[in-house]
Amino acid sequence: MSKYLSTFVFITIIWSNDYHIMGSGLELDDIQDFEIVIENLSKDAIELGLTSNHFEYIIINFLIENGTASNTKKSSQTLFINIEINNEKIGIETTKGLSYSISLSFKRPIHYTANAKSYTKTVNTWTLKKEYLVMPKNLLDIKNIISNELIKLLKSFSSALLRAHNP
Repeated sequence: MSKYLSTFVFITIIWSNDYHIMGSGLELDDIQDFEIVIENLSKDAIELGLTSNHFEYIIINFLIENGTASNTKKSSQTLFINIEINNEKIGIETTKGLSYSISLSFKRPIHYTANAKSYTKTVNTWTLKKEYLVMPKNLLDIKNIISNELIKLLKSFSSALLRAHNP
C-alpha cells in the first residue's frame, strides 16, 4: 500500500511543478523583446470615435509604468490586442447597448522537427479574452469603461510576463 501511495505522491509532485517545466509561453531572452499590434477596430468602434491611437496611448503607457514595456524594434514575438465593439439595440427599440470584447494574445515562433525536417510556425502561447455588455450614457463613458477593462487585462499580461522572468 505504501508503495502505491509513494508513487502517487511522486507523480502528483511532478504534475504540480509542470508549469515551471513547460513555462507560460511568455519566457523571453529580453523582457522587452516583443512588439504590440492593435488589430483592426470594428466599424462601430470607429463610428464611436474610438481609434487605435487612443488605445495605443493607453497600452504603451501602462506597460511602461508596469516595467513591461515592449521593444521599439521589430520582433518575432508579438502581443496582439483585438478590441471588437458592437453598438446595438438591446431589448426595447429605444434602449441602446454596447457589447464589446477585448482579447490579448501573445504569439511567437516555435521550432520543431518532423521526418528529419525542421519547421518554424508562429503560434499563440498565451491568451486572455473577456466579453462585456454595457449601456453607457455617453461617449466619454464608453471610452472610460473600455479603457479601464483594457487596463485590467494588461495588468494580467504584465503580471504573467514578470512571473515568467522572475520565477
